[in-house]
Amino acid sequence: MREIISEIFAAEEEGRLQVAAAKERASVIVAGARKTAAELATSSHEAARAEAERISAAALEEVGREKAALLVSAGAEIEKKLRLDDAGRRRAALEVVRRVLEV
Repeated sequence: MREIISEIFAAEEEGRLQVAAAKERASVIVAGARKTAAELATSSHEAARAEAERISAAALEEVGREKAALLVSAGAEIEKKLRLDDAGRRRAALEVVRRVLEV
C-alpha cells in the first residue's frame, strides 16, 4: 500500500515537473513569436515608408514635368496671341512702365 501511495506521489511530482517544463517551453516559444512579430512589423513599416517616399518623389517629379509643360504651352499661347511688331512692343513696354510707376 505504501508503495502505491509512494508511486502516486512520484507520479504527481513527475506531472508537476512536466507541467512546469511545458510552461517554460511555452514561454520561450511565445517570447520568440513576439520578437518575430515585432521584427516583421518594424520591417513592414520601414518598407511601407520607403515605398511611400518613392511614390511621393515620383509624383513630385511628374508634377514638375507637368508644370514645365504647362508653362511652355502657356508661353507659346501668349506669344501666338501677342504677335507684336517693334512699335507694338515699345507701346506695351511703355504702358507697363507707366502703370508700374503710377503705383
